[in-house]
Amino acid sequence: MQYDPSSSVVPVVLATLAFSLCLRLANSRQNAYSPDHLKRGAILVRQAIQWNQLSEQDEDVMVASQHADYAVAYLNAARATLSDSVLEQVAKVNIYALNEVVEAAQRKKSAALGADCAVANAPSAPTWTRV
Repeated sequence: MQYDPSSSVVPVVLATLAFSLCLRLANSRQNAYSPDHLKRGAILVRQAIQWNQLSEQDEDVMVASQHADYAVAYLNAARATLSDSVLEQVAKVNIYALNEVVEAAQRKKSAALGADCAVANAPSAPTWTRV
């Protein structure tokens, strides 16, 4: 039986092509986000922070609750768009801590709104009398 060198070249070439394809796919996943996409994620995080700050300054309970809801919505949109680790890199903010702050503010404002509505809708003394 004679050795044929061309028979061992095909598997080597195929293995090299498969390896280079895997490397290319791995590199493309790391750089999957365009600069515009990253910028939009950072803007959404910044908007969440601004709405949260605004809700803390509002004196009207209804408006404060609405602004707290906006803050949560913007942060959730950012988190749906990019991963937390990528958002932390582009926005320079701890996303987990921001999420805790924003959700706590929303719960606080919702509770205040509920208490305010309960007081406003409390039954008054009856105007009728028993005979």
